[in-house]
Amino acid sequence: MTTLVTKNLHLVAAAPGGVRKLRHLILKLAVRGRLVEQDSSDEPANELLKRIQAEKARLTSSGESRRKRSEAVGAIDGVPEALPATWVWTALPNIYSSIPIRGNQLLSSEIAVQGRFPVVDQGKQFIAGYTDKEDLLIRIPGPVVVFGDHTTERKYIDFDFVAGADGVKILRPILLNERFFWWQLVSLELEGRGYARHFKVLNECSFALPPVNEQARIVAKVDELMALCDRLEAEQADAEAAHAKLVEALLASLTQARDAADFRASWQQLSEHFHTLFTTEASVDALKQAIREQAVRGRLTNDVPSFQLTNSTSVEAAGPFSLPKSWHWVKLKELVLDIRFGTSTKCTHDGPGTPVLRIPNIGEEVVTLLDMKFGELSDAEKQSYLLEQGDLLMIRSNGSASLVGKTAIVGPDATHCAFAGYLVRIRLPRDRVTPEYFQLALRSRHVRDGIEAPIRTTSGVKNINSTEIRGLQVPLPPMHTQVELVAKVNELLTLCDQLKLNLSQAHQHHEKLASVLVEQAVA
Repeated sequence: MTTLVTKNLHLVAAAPGGVRKLRHLILKLAVRGRLVEQDSSDEPANELLKRIQAEKARLTSSGESRRKRSEAVGAIDGVPEALPATWVWTALPNIYSSIPIRGNQLLSSEIAVQGRFPVVDQGKQFIAGYTDKEDLLIRIPGPVVVFGDHTTERKYIDFDFVAGADGVKILRPILLNERFFWWQLVSLELEGRGYARHFKVLNECSFALPPVNEQARIVAKVDELMALCDRLEAEQADAEAAHAKLVEALLASLTQARDAADFRASWQQLSEHFHTLFTTEASVDALKQAIREQAVRGRLTNDVPSFQLTNSTSVEAAGPFSLPKSWHWVKLKELVLDIRFGTSTKCTHDGPGTPVLRIPNIGEEVVTLLDMKFGELSDAEKQSYLLEQGDLLMIRSNGSASLVGKTAIVGPDATHCAFAGYLVRIRLPRDRVTPEYFQLALRSRHVRDGIEAPIRTTSGVKNINSTEIRGLQVPLPPMHTQVELVAKVNELLTLCDQLKLNLSQAHQHHEKLASVLVEQAVA
């Protein structure tokens, strides 16, 4: 690897996708003769190529290999890229033989979890499964590369195996270091054709052939550097896990504060290390959730950006945690005016009829009017299902448990709409609760626990019923406090979004710098 990248190894590795870039760089340098020094005593590759041609001719004449009409012979015309003097370019089909597998493939439906023999197919999983069918076993003469015709997967296989059905090509390099052959195939950037055939694309590639002794030196260096990349990835994963655990513990200290002084101490601890703690999108998301949690516990005021208890005098209440003196716990059935499931009327994109909101219309904060469908509703149904500004729509049924209970507020542009059966309309008494605070409360952790605990799965779909929804508990402050808290939360969340944007821009600059270093290394 070049000195430029070596000196900046951790800078490149720490960039978004940095270790992947390093792996690509290692292979790029390796297969162009820039990773290890050349040895003038090595036999030139053109002499090796002559022996390969002779061996391939022998394999073809003996029937062990079959040459296709399209296969080239010898060195190729032109120079795709400058190589060391002892290297030579050749067409890829010149240097390998194909091991036939027709009639020896195992259907995907026959692959078992256990068995005597491993099954290798063109999928991303290295071993697809197992089988006991010894008559299908392919006994390889040495390490081979399995190429996926549909997927472009390239696997280094050094054991006997059974081939999975369709798209498996077995390539046996001739008189080459098998791992060098594999590494160079891995380095090829093949044109993607979806599920179309890619073997033709592979065979149109050129192969940079070094002396056989240099191949061994290159493989040793590549293996060493790839192991280094593995360690860098492991270190990053450990650091990310430790960072996430630290952020979680410090944010939890806010929730666990015993009184106002304890809370202020915890927040001071956070604020002193803000730029060290919140350096990832996940940590900023955790901070945003902590802000929401503190709001519904009565611990945010207008003092920007500090956190304080709105009222240091708390009373124990019939809920998961203590609330300020002027707050109280309520169940949804005691608070809301109406909880109603949506219409089951069949809807289409074409209309005509009443626009019907569905799960895709549940935005992050408010309902959206994208990808609308329409249904024919009677006057009585319209009376039941038409929405009012300030209603909340909740997802009650979905394949993802994390989406069950998600809400969005109905704005003035959606009051002409009805709502579909997978949604629940929650109508609020406007003199007791604002929609914005109510949605904030429903997104708090203790309410989410109340939603997720009773979720049932029916045919892969997660559900919560109206009785369980009505039984949810929320902390209810006075109206003026609700307005104050929502304004405070929005202000702090906007700061979090700006922090996220700054992180994104920093990551982009970091990634660009890493890319420049890599590009200079291979220039």
